[in-house]
Amino acid sequence: MKRLFMLEIDNRKSLTLVPFYAEDEETARDQARAWAEVNNVKIPDPPTIRPFPHGFKGNYTWLPGTISPTSYGDGSEETITGGNK
Repeated sequence: MKRLFMLEIDNRKSLTLVPFYAEDEETARDQARAWAEVNNVKIPDPPTIRPFPHGFKGNYTWLPGTISPTSYGDGSEETITGGNK
């Protein structure tokens, strides 16, 4: 039975997870290497692969968008813009 594995790509600004379904970890590593070559992405050797046999749940600690200076007249100096449109 295939399981979910995630390739971890850490570029020091963000962590990217790339999913692969494979029978075992070595097959997932081979898939990750092939994916990295096709997408021209540098990954460590061996690739950092994590198994997620029961799936996973993502919890965001921030929302997409930017904070830009704007005066509300009440002393507040920020407004949040962006995100998905």
